[in-house]
Amino acid sequence: MEDSRDQESNKIKYSKPFDYGANLLAGYELKGKYSAQLNAQLGLANLEPTNNGEKTGSKFKNVGFGISLGYKF
Repeated sequence: MEDSRDQESNKIKYSKPFDYGANLLAGYELKGKYSAQLNAQLGLANLEPTNNGEKTGSKFKNVGFGISLGYKF
């Protein structure tokens, strides 16, 4: 990735400061107090910084996932 420098402070910008996205969650509770969940976080904003206002054509988005196992006392 080509670095983008802020003209005022000459600092390198690695990504844009704000993100928005969607969360997905699916779970199941078994007999016997056990449970399982799958979740995913999908970033919808392109966080790739612009180089002096010019678009680079590449995309940088946040993505995460998780697995959760549980037991109820």
